[in-house]
Amino acid sequence: MPFSIFSSSDLMPAYPWKRIFAFILLLTLAAIVAMELSLRSLGYQPTALDSKERWSHERGRASELGSQALTLIGTSRFQLGMDLDVLRKGTGLEAIQLAVDGSSFVPVLKNLADDPRVTGTILIDYTSGALANARQGSFGSVSVFVDEYEKQQLRFQNFSADTLEKKLTAGIHENLSIFSDGSNPWFALRYRILPWKRSSQYITTRPDRSRLADYSRLPWPDAYYSRVAKQLGMEWNPHAGRGRAEARFLDKIKSMPVASQEDFLYGAQLIRGYIDTIQKRGGKVLFVKMPTTGLIKEADEQRYPEQQFLEVFFASSHLPILYDKNQPAIRDFKCPDGSHLDQKDRASFSAIVAKFVAGFVAGKS
Repeated sequence: MPFSIFSSSDLMPAYPWKRIFAFILLLTLAAIVAMELSLRSLGYQPTALDSKERWSHERGRASELGSQALTLIGTSRFQLGMDLDVLRKGTGLEAIQLAVDGSSFVPVLKNLADDPRVTGTILIDYTSGALANARQGSFGSVSVFVDEYEKQQLRFQNFSADTLEKKLTAGIHENLSIFSDGSNPWFALRYRILPWKRSSQYITTRPDRSRLADYSRLPWPDAYYSRVAKQLGMEWNPHAGRGRAEARFLDKIKSMPVASQEDFLYGAQLIRGYIDTIQKRGGKVLFVKMPTTGLIKEADEQRYPEQQFLEVFFASSHLPILYDKNQPAIRDFKCPDGSHLDQKDRASFSAIVAKFVAGFVAGKS
């Protein structure tokens, strides 16, 4: 005796599921296109997520490329000021961006020195502070990036479905404004499109980790003073008035003590050991001191006078450096926030750097 007098076809109506799914898909795509066009009209741009996983991938390329690698290490000044395409064209080497915002180059240099596969050219964003702070281990967030890379080297990684999913997700996020600055579809709709809020986004990150900054999108002089205040560890009151703000910042700069030369020399000796290791296996190391202007430059000079720090290090180490005293054209570059180059200047500045690197690699400098 049958358990039921009804068949499955009686219980499940024959809906046109393919058409329904196709309609939902088209509706979703239409919504994405509409949101994307709206966001682009408001000035939002796609930007890559500068994650430790992305850094680790680029770090791996520095080993894989061997002598063809031109590896950049340092701070956000390198990320914003270096055009990797110009460097590739001008040097014939494959430029790799390993600079990290607000961080020291020292842990990265050590990591490169410890890897016998690194035999290329290393370009360092020189700051005297990176050497003076090495003794205390003040390296910034770059240590997290280096740790992640080293962990990856300790475990064998297969190309899994999880890896594929991450690559596909990253590819989507890098090409849609919906995800710019860590946003998501709901956030973009609720807080950007519906209120029709124009973008204040002035920095975009490329998949190769280089960054472009359009400082014309920021209010001036507020953005400049905000950067100066951050550099000096002060608070910026936009209602204080320009003259009063300048006076406060100058008083702060004048009260700053000169950094410890003993700590600086310790850091200099430390990195000299790393550099010797790289040079012994055929690698090359050279430095660039990025331009700074205004109160940021004055603060750097107060804390680390060049005659006591930069010139002492390079006179004793005989390492090559590019800066405004041996390349006066660098003085023509102005940093809108005092610390970083605008995107309109990165190509011309990178052309100067590329010529310097190419000459050094060819043995002409």
